[in-house]
Amino acid sequence: MKKLILSVLMALCTTMLFAQAIAVKGTVTGSEDGLPIIGAYILQQGTNNGAFTDIDGNYALKVPADASLLVSSVGFKTIVVPVNGKAVINISMQPDTQELDEVMVVAYGTATKASFTGSAGKIGSDKLELRPSTNPLNTLNGSTPGIRLTGANGQPGSDASITVRGIGSINGNTDPLIVLDGIIYQGVLSNIPSNEIESITILKDAASTALYGARAANGVLMVTTKQGKGEKTTISVKISSGFVTREQRDHETMGVKDYMETYWRLFYNNYVADGLSIEDAGIKASANVVASLNFSEDYNPWTCGINDVLSPTGVYNQNAQLKWADDTDWRDGIEQVGFVQDYSLSASGRSGKTTYFASVGYADQEGYIVGSGFERYSARANIAAQPNKNIKFGVNASATYSTQYGIQSTSQGTTSNVFLIARRMPPVYPIHLHYPDGSYVYDENGNRIADFGEGYTTADGISIPGRKVNSGVNTPRQLKNRFNNRYRRGVDVKPYIEITFLKDFKFTANASYYNNDYKAHSATIHYSEKSSNTPSTTITNTQTQTWAFNQLLTWDKSFGKHNINVLLGHESNQYDYWNNTASKRYQIVIGDNYEFDNYIETSTEPSSYKNSYNTEGYFARANYDYNGKYFLSASFRRDGSSKFHKDARWGNFWSVGASWLISNEEFIKNAGWIDNLKLRASIGTVGSDDLGSYFPWMALYVMNQNVDEPGYTQSMTTTGNMDLQWEVSTNWDAALEFSLFNSRLNGSLEYFHRKTTNLLMEVSLAPSSGLTSRNENAGGLVNRGLEFAFDYDIIRSKDVTWNLGINGTFLKNEIISLPVPPYTKNSSYHKVEEGHSVYEWWMYQWAGVDPQTGLCIYEIGDKYLDATDDMVEVNGKKYTTDISKAKEDYSGSGIPKVSGGISTSFTWKNFTLSADLYYQLGGKIYDSTYQYAMAGFTSTEFINLTTDLLGMWREPGDITDIPIISSSADYGTNIEAVRSTRWLMSSNMLEVNNLSLSYDFSKKICDKLRLGSLRVYVAADHLCVWNARRGLNTNYSVSQYDKSGDRFSPSRTVTAGINFTF
Repeated sequence: MKKLILSVLMALCTTMLFAQAIAVKGTVTGSEDGLPIIGAYILQQGTNNGAFTDIDGNYALKVPADASLLVSSVGFKTIVVPVNGKAVINISMQPDTQELDEVMVVAYGTATKASFTGSAGKIGSDKLELRPSTNPLNTLNGSTPGIRLTGANGQPGSDASITVRGIGSINGNTDPLIVLDGIIYQGVLSNIPSNEIESITILKDAASTALYGARAANGVLMVTTKQGKGEKTTISVKISSGFVTREQRDHETMGVKDYMETYWRLFYNNYVADGLSIEDAGIKASANVVASLNFSEDYNPWTCGINDVLSPTGVYNQNAQLKWADDTDWRDGIEQVGFVQDYSLSASGRSGKTTYFASVGYADQEGYIVGSGFERYSARANIAAQPNKNIKFGVNASATYSTQYGIQSTSQGTTSNVFLIARRMPPVYPIHLHYPDGSYVYDENGNRIADFGEGYTTADGISIPGRKVNSGVNTPRQLKNRFNNRYRRGVDVKPYIEITFLKDFKFTANASYYNNDYKAHSATIHYSEKSSNTPSTTITNTQTQTWAFNQLLTWDKSFGKHNINVLLGHESNQYDYWNNTASKRYQIVIGDNYEFDNYIETSTEPSSYKNSYNTEGYFARANYDYNGKYFLSASFRRDGSSKFHKDARWGNFWSVGASWLISNEEFIKNAGWIDNLKLRASIGTVGSDDLGSYFPWMALYVMNQNVDEPGYTQSMTTTGNMDLQWEVSTNWDAALEFSLFNSRLNGSLEYFHRKTTNLLMEVSLAPSSGLTSRNENAGGLVNRGLEFAFDYDIIRSKDVTWNLGINGTFLKNEIISLPVPPYTKNSSYHKVEEGHSVYEWWMYQWAGVDPQTGLCIYEIGDKYLDATDDMVEVNGKKYTTDISKAKEDYSGSGIPKVSGGISTSFTWKNFTLSADLYYQLGGKIYDSTYQYAMAGFTSTEFINLTTDLLGMWREPGDITDIPIISSSADYGTNIEAVRSTRWLMSSNMLEVNNLSLSYDFSKKICDKLRLGSLRVYVAADHLCVWNARRGLNTNYSVSQYDKSGDRFSPSRTVTAGINFTF
């Protein structure tokens, strides 16, 4: 009996001992290299009690003696370690490339990869850290399946457009919703420095996006900024600088010899077509080409006689040297090697019960075009306090001030477009004024005087003629004194509070205030060298304010092997936008004062307007898992939008998802080569209210005059529609995820089907209505495809690792219903019709060049098959030379059939070499830039042309695909071949998005330097690209339609940097 009582007492004492909290400490290291793991999270299992490891991998935590510790860190396998009353527990973690237990930021919370039933891709801070770009979006292209960036250009500070799994609307917006730290974000992503970002998560299917309901039809981009980590303060310093150049060379244009001979050929062909003999046509062409360029014996730029430059047969005189040949490189005159620099200083840590992350930064990037650039000052403070285990509160606050300067015009046909001028300026015209002997003309200060091509009389009375084309412009001079800037001041404040109660419940309240002041200020400068000056200034001021609030109630409970998580929430968003603009002209005091007070008269009357937009939503989500094997998720959201009438503004959106972690089943655990195997599927709906207007349901009215009575009249463009509703996308998704051979091979295969109905469209009305169109819900389209992602550790040893990965998306876009007859858009370059994609090309079918006449030939349209005029026979088949009679047909899509990324990382000891590539295959792009370079002479004689034109047709029997050149009215439309397949090119491309080489100094060296870590690196963004033609921007836009063509081509950035902590 005494023994029994003694045993019971000992058991009770042991139980009491293990129930008491004890202080546990230790070090967390990597199993392969033994180095400390910074920022690993040690959590008392089943509670919110946890701590992060510091810079030395150390942690300290008070837990019950019988507790278990859940230890996790990005890139390592999560493990559970029993305490068993130990005061010191050192933990070794194994790498995990698959990271099924990695914590991901999802809608209104977090989830592990294992439990997540939706589709998402994640980019961590390690990917962002070495990117030299000032815009974090540049990391996305090719980073994860289903994501495509378009519209990127060389203007520093510019944002690209993002599409997720295709085009979800015909007329509406296709950009994903941006969520920053849990709150919808209306700002500019280029204003968020990469060093402040912890991760970017892309939510792609309904199971992951449905909780955002009304605005998540195009996917969700979740940006999470860094929070305080560690028990003591860690200071991080990042310094980088480098240079910026053009990513790829422009198409090659002609030199003087080719240029003069080509225009001789054009004049010769014109004269022959007019009936002159071959001999007379040659003689006349030789004289008139030179004279038409405004050159004469009095002002002869060549070292030979003015009549000896071209022979009657069109051969350029070998002895004809251009006197100012070293002053005609207009491209070189506008381009430079830009300088880029980026500095940041951050502090992260804990003080008592408060964690903090604070950062300041400065970035400055010159573009490769003279006078262009981007400058940004930034600051952030993320502070969180947890006075007790039940309450946590904090604030995320940031401020930015940025300037984009030297904004370039890319409008077609305007002399302010520096790219157009550089491509088309004849190679015989100099950048500066020259005397007839070729010497420079200088001003009174000894500076070379720029030639604006308007004609100029020197101080000593020498008359210099103007240019035949592109007069009134000198881009190298104007870029050095250009004023076209954009200024942004942004403030973003997000306070929050979390309250845990009744053990399993947590209430969270988030708020956000965002304010962005934007000013665009441009001025037309007075140039003393220019005879025609109209100095003017234009200022546009806008202000964007958003208020956002959400309240979340979660219940998290485990019953044995059953785990349940329930979320209830409410969210409201208010968006206000103010715009005012005005212009004045005639500067009073010539100089760099471009404010309104320095101008005489108003050139554009001041105008202003305001847009307001409000949404509100109620939502719920329930997650369930059994024994870590079977996972279910369901969500529902009801959203209202001010863009619709009060009787039609509410929409319901939902999702259901399930996953099966097969690798946790007993029957497969013995398969040693399978580490993780997961099946998942989901279905759900999301919506869109974006038709490009804040009042799409209303009939709009304008101020007008009815005879002599002022008042309001209804706009002639559109009528109201009180029944207008949400676009709705229904998404199906199924995927297999796996990790094999000790996580050496990882991958996923995923099928998606995205059906959008109730499309928001402008439908044309009958002329008898007196209105042109009406906004309606009409039509439907589908995006479906297959995504894949594989990565393999080719080498995995102590000193050497080599990983190779590839991902891609096969995509098919198809219109499945259309309530109106087929119609064309984008100047008839695309046709919208059931059974075809949104951006399918509708082109005249070009078939080559007639060997006998040199004219372009086209396949014959059906209604002209019996016609005889303008018909020719080539190789036994009839064609037409009249493009208006040509066959129009679908000619491929602007959307690639497959796109994705290739990545590799090679590590040897402390060196790491990594590369990220982007590819796309199977799409088409209309190359309008090349069209003008090959056939622009039909509308504007004497512009410079591409050297590809030298293979032109010259005489009967020539076999070539380049037609005769002529500016004759009879030939113009035939040769120019506008909207024909002659200019439709493959958009296939392979681009080196990023290449970096880094070296991490050993802990021994860092200790000697009293540093926590030290890394040096060199990195390059947009290093090079391969595509169908030199100078072709194959990823300019989603539609691949760009009528202007003369754009700011993407830039290459190369930097060297140093990152260290202490």
